Amino acid sequence: MATLAGIGMNISGGTRAAVPPHSSSSSSFILRRSHSYSSQTHRRRNTFISISENVPKQSRTRKCFSSISASSSDQQQQQQVRVRSKGGKFILRIEDTDLERSTKESEEAVLRDLSWLGLTWDEGPGAGGEYGPYRQSERNDLYKQYANKLLNSGQVYRCFCSNQELEQMKEIAKEKQLPPVYTGKWATATEEEVQEELAKGTPFTYRFRVPKEGSLKINDLIRGEVSWNLDTLGDFVVMRSNGQPVYNFCVTVDDATMAITHVIRYFKDHVELEQMKEIAKEKQLPPVYTGKWATATEEEVQEELEKGTPFTYRFRVPKEGSLKINDLIRGEVSWNLDTLGDFVVMRSNGQPVYNFCVTVDDATMAITHVIRAEEHLPNTLRQALIYKALGFPMPSFAHVSLILAPDRSKLSKRHGATSVGQYREMGFLPQAIVNYLALLGWSDGTNDEFFTLDQLVEKFSIDRVNKSGAIFDSTKLRWMNGLHLKALPTEELIKTIGEQWRSAGILNESEGLFIEDAYKLLEGGMNVITDAEKLMSDLLSYPFHDTLSSSEGRGILEDGLPAVAESLLAAYDSGELLAALEEGKSGWQKWVKAFGKSLKRKGKSLFMPLRVLLTGKLHGPDMGESIVLIYRAGTSGIVAPEVGFVTLEQRLKSLREVNWEAFSQAETATVAAH
Repeated sequence: MATLAGIGMNISGGTRAAVPPHSSSSSSFILRRSHSYSSQTHRRRNTFISISENVPKQSRTRKCFSSISASSSDQQQQQQVRVRSKGGKFILRIEDTDLERSTKESEEAVLRDLSWLGLTWDEGPGAGGEYGPYRQSERNDLYKQYANKLLNSGQVYRCFCSNQELEQMKEIAKEKQLPPVYTGKWATATEEEVQEELAKGTPFTYRFRVPKEGSLKINDLIRGEVSWNLDTLGDFVVMRSNGQPVYNFCVTVDDATMAITHVIRYFKDHVELEQMKEIAKEKQLPPVYTGKWATATEEEVQEELEKGTPFTYRFRVPKEGSLKINDLIRGEVSWNLDTLGDFVVMRSNGQPVYNFCVTVDDATMAITHVIRAEEHLPNTLRQALIYKALGFPMPSFAHVSLILAPDRSKLSKRHGATSVGQYREMGFLPQAIVNYLALLGWSDGTNDEFFTLDQLVEKFSIDRVNKSGAIFDSTKLRWMNGLHLKALPTEELIKTIGEQWRSAGILNESEGLFIEDAYKLLEGGMNVITDAEKLMSDLLSYPFHDTLSSSEGRGILEDGLPAVAESLLAAYDSGELLAALEEGKSGWQKWVKAFGKSLKRKGKSLFMPLRVLLTGKLHGPDMGESIVLIYRAGTSGIVAPEVGFVTLEQRLKSLREVNWEAFSQAETATVAAH
């Protein structure tokens, strides 16, 4: 399966590593989202969902994921399919470390979208569970505990660099055409320097000490081994001085403590990473942070603390060597550590950064597998370093490909709808979206394309996930939705369509014989639920003059249309037509046969003029059933007045007022002009 990108959000997931036989441990999987996106009514931010397998404890898998665009819903369904196929549980975790953008409304919107898709959870807000609490804003004490553990071990240090100093480091690196690796003095500061700054009340962050050599590798379930050279990273912040951990630290701790075994996610780069990429692009080097505090003395640290200088906690990245992971999809992935530089794990206000949170979360939640988009690989490097520094077992990783637009660019809003809510409003069924997204980058090895969620759970295997990006085809999605629409029980579908007509303000009722007959007449043109609105509106409209103005309409006009109209009005005035329509379709069929015989017309020469005169159109669904419904709509009052419905009586009245001779002359003049 691929990841549908383009809404500015992060999604990730994780699975708890397998444990030895007879172990009491369990496994978990997480798919998480951390960046915001806009919809018509919400800004959604930092929401995360996990899945847990309810299988024997020695092999249980727990998985998490987050909210929810068309892209993330693809990953989320992949999580549920995979974990359900193992008899597992679905876990929800809310990642709300960005306090300014995380809102109750965004959380509720995510839960609503998930419920609509049928992606329910067994652990999380509202459901409870042994690994709670399930909101990162309620887990700060746990993050502080692990941040202090790293601080005491020397793998994290207090960084008192001001924002201005950090910007200066970036500018210097840019001028020297070097990666922006943190070069601050605080990585080597003495205890006296640190205590001096603390005494001053200088703001600080907890910065992760990245090894200055070697590499870090992870094994991505999709991409294989992913490796980073550690000297390109630089020490990074894991927690701010107010105790607020950053995202990566939170996620790591949460995944670990929640027994998450697999992480699947989509990632959109942070501003800092984007800046690093720009600089690296100019120099043709990987982005490295160059802050000065990595080598600061304790006296320098204490001096800044006493001043109250804001700081972050920056992770000390090894300056040489590499890091490797074995990706379950892509094989071995490797990074040279000299391309990273020390990175922040916590800001001076105590807010941990994303990678620190995620690592702690995944570890403390016992996540064994992390499945996420290929764009999330830069975060995987940082998280893998934190895993090693904290002594947590490394989960298995899988990085899936993006879902692409037809032109093979990244899918975005300019290509159409992107959020699940938008597709729901457009009339798509959740089971159709799940089915379609499942086939983007995955197959069961057959030519089958129609699957229920239960069938996907039964057949899914991650070794059949494609490394290449998949093309999102909206036309095929509509076709797929049509299959699922027709697979619904007829009674349920009629009720759904009737409610659609009523809620759209077309009809005053949503149930009854008229609704049933209208559905049966129009169902052939429905691929999504909202198609019913246009089909009903077309049925009730009467574009008679527009039709006759067309080239095909002029041909019918020349084929004796006025004479047919005169006979039709006579049948109406005599009551013959209305009596036939009262009997329904069978009455219409008897009448039209006799009507054609009286005019010595049959086939197209009979039915085409009648269709134009009674419906105002050249083409449409079965004419007899259409006219019966139009007649009943006019006598029952079921059509809302604001729709502009032209009743049968009004249509025939307008025919009486047509000056056929003038109309024919006007059409002749039009043809001559052309």
